[in-house]
Amino acid sequence: MAGISDRSLRNHLYVSIMCGGTGTRLWPRSRKATPKQYVVLFGDTSGLQKTIGRVKKLVTPDRLFFVTNFKQVGQVLSQDNDLHLRNIIAEPQKKNTALATAVTAAQIMKRDPEAVIVNLPADHLVTPDTAFLADLKVAARVAVETGKIAIIGIKPTFPHTGLGHINFGEKVYSVDGRAICRVIRFTEKPDLATAKKFMASGKYYWNTGLYIWKARVLMDELSKYAPKLFRLVSEYAPTIGTSREVVAMRRMYEAAEDISIDYALAEKSKNLVILPASFEWDDVGDWKIVYQQSPKDTTGTAVLSSGRGGELVQVESKNNLVQTSDRMVALVGVEKMAVIDMADVVLVCPIDRAQEVKKMVDHLKEINKKEYL
Repeated sequence: MAGISDRSLRNHLYVSIMCGGTGTRLWPRSRKATPKQYVVLFGDTSGLQKTIGRVKKLVTPDRLFFVTNFKQVGQVLSQDNDLHLRNIIAEPQKKNTALATAVTAAQIMKRDPEAVIVNLPADHLVTPDTAFLADLKVAARVAVETGKIAIIGIKPTFPHTGLGHINFGEKVYSVDGRAICRVIRFTEKPDLATAKKFMASGKYYWNTGLYIWKARVLMDELSKYAPKLFRLVSEYAPTIGTSREVVAMRRMYEAAEDISIDYALAEKSKNLVILPASFEWDDVGDWKIVYQQSPKDTTGTAVLSSGRGGELVQVESKNNLVQTSDRMVALVGVEKMAVIDMADVVLVCPIDRAQEVKKMVDHLKEINKKEYL
């Protein structure tokens, strides 16, 4: 494969961070007002702060874009002093990642028609940073030199129903000694039986949400597989930076379908390749993941804190995840439970059913308990 210089790649490289999600499976710590990407769960910085710090080693802050809900612009800016307000795309309403991705690409293309974009979720855990950044550079080279959409995949460690699965084929490219494989099929969020089958086959990777593409290639693919979305974004693009932009954006969001980029494009495109990740990764999608990634005491219990005066006392209890707030949490004979204590609500859930916390969020909506969301 023909090579591109590091300098040429850097001249057209941009990063887009999706940070408008609500993180419903991490309720009640993650709420509409303070979604999980702004919450400190590991160490002393939020997930978004960790992501920003990581990618600032890849691009300068003026090439770092964010797409978020208009109510969260201030929260994004508060994460890092080097961020540029003009690079924060404020969505007037939530319409999922297909539109958010396309709008960001349109904004970046206005500045650089030859842009190659690294698309990142806001709050995933990755280690080490050096391997993560090296993989992004390899994927960006593939995107530039082949016109393919590159995805970074993770080898499954358990049957996961909350992630997309990518069926990979033979090696089609090699970059810096790394094999890039053809994508045979992309399946978004399979049921448990299917996820077990995929894992047993050894022919699938998890989708990390790390997409790398040339902006022009993305638009070409959208024109084929999501023509309405492509038309709406094409009508909006000429207004970027003008007095007509706000009205045009509202009109576009009103008309657009609520659909993820995975369903709108990845499941349909024939232009995907996959790079197996060389780093450790977790999506921090639910309390089970938080438990797995947190340090444990001698009983196997992980303790988090969201307040100042809370403490945990256990009797004949083990292997729990407990978040204290401003009071004591006392457990007797409790095992493998998530107990999340907040000022206004307490969640108790088996750790192995953590994905089902979203059902409670949906139920609270149904019974009109919106003050707890």
